[in-house]
Amino acid sequence: MKWETTKGINIGLDFGCLKNRLFGVIDYYNNNTYDLLYNVDVPSISRYSTFPDNLGKIHNKGIDLSLSGMVIKRNNLSWLTTVAFSSNRNELKELLGFDNDGDGKEDDLVSEGLFIGKSLSSIYTYEITGEFWQVGETLPSGFALGSYKIQDLNDDGKFTPADDRRIIGYGDPAYRFSINNEVKYKNWTLRVFINSVQGGKDHYLMIDDLSDWALSESTFRRNLFREIDFWSPDNTDARYQAIPLAAHYGDRYTQRNFIRLQDVSLSYNFPRNVLRNSFIQSLMLYASGKNLATLTKWPGWDPETGAGMTRDGRPVLTSFTFGIDVEF
Repeated sequence: MKWETTKGINIGLDFGCLKNRLFGVIDYYNNNTYDLLYNVDVPSISRYSTFPDNLGKIHNKGIDLSLSGMVIKRNNLSWLTTVAFSSNRNELKELLGFDNDGDGKEDDLVSEGLFIGKSLSSIYTYEITGEFWQVGETLPSGFALGSYKIQDLNDDGKFTPADDRRIIGYGDPAYRFSINNEVKYKNWTLRVFINSVQGGKDHYLMIDDLSDWALSESTFRRNLFREIDFWSPDNTDARYQAIPLAAHYGDRYTQRNFIRLQDVSLSYNFPRNVLRNSFIQSLMLYASGKNLATLTKWPGWDPETGAGMTRDGRPVLTSFTFGIDVEF
């Protein structure tokens, strides 16, 4: 076993023009990482389930861009806008090196969700049709009333992991961007920061996993799911499948795109002539707000982290701060 190694190129450009009223930074990288450290499954006769080994190759490429422009520059007024953009793509180039099916191509590691030529964040699962199995319908083996219907990809009337699962999306975002505005007028300063992530999927209700916490006696005793729109014979047009289920196929994945008004602050610096005859060197009053508004179709608490109704899910807090900064 040895250290992972990374080889690649990184090209950067810092520029400024129009007397530096427009300036920015561009970075491009294209890297290959070799000899990845990975826990490989081993036969149980060894008394260990896995052992660490070097294997595989991952290709990463992406771009980071920051562009700033002085929109207004006058004696008592300035307005600076900064736009940032970043995007990363990764691809698994090599893995175990095995070709057990003899098709001339290296085998994927399906159990770990690793696929040659695909992203490490690939979501490999059944594709939900958006409908539920209803009363009166003939249920295929393994399905229950109120469970999601899934695509029969090979049209054989059966639903098997080998034939009816596919990559339905990716967990990593396609790109991120942000806009920061700073406006100064005399002694006033206003800052507004907007953040956004576009692309990337996750499943909101982790109870689709039928984990033990969701099906525990205390969960139902406290009726924690009373406000959730689950399927039942009296609620057949629900948003989520029935619970509890003995088994299910697939989870409902949702895009985590969002645009968020993340930070807004307003401050006032008292001029020096006001403080001239006092022992105060500087005095600033300020007010700020965080996570003020989010534009998204994500049904959970936080589209950026994918948090929803999970064991460790937490809502994003909106906060307001008022303060005074004094230097003596």
